Amino acid sequence: MEHHILVIDDDTQELRRLRELLTRGGYNIMTATDRETARKILEKVSVGFILMKNDLSGDPSFDNDAIKGHL
Repeated sequence: MEHHILVIDDDTQELRRLRELLTRGGYNIMTATDRETARKILEKVSVGFILMKNDLSGDPSFDNDAIKGHL
């Protein structure tokens, strides 16, 4: 079974850097810049790990419990 990592950040440049770095390390990476995109990915793909920008964890538009429910 492949393990996927979902990276959530509103900074697209940072997402690109993380994707490149983690992909070179052999990881399967998906990225999202917002809650809705993250939710859609989590509905379709089994994700083993989520990296989320710390600033977003306090954002009321991000439902952290709903995201955790997909792990």
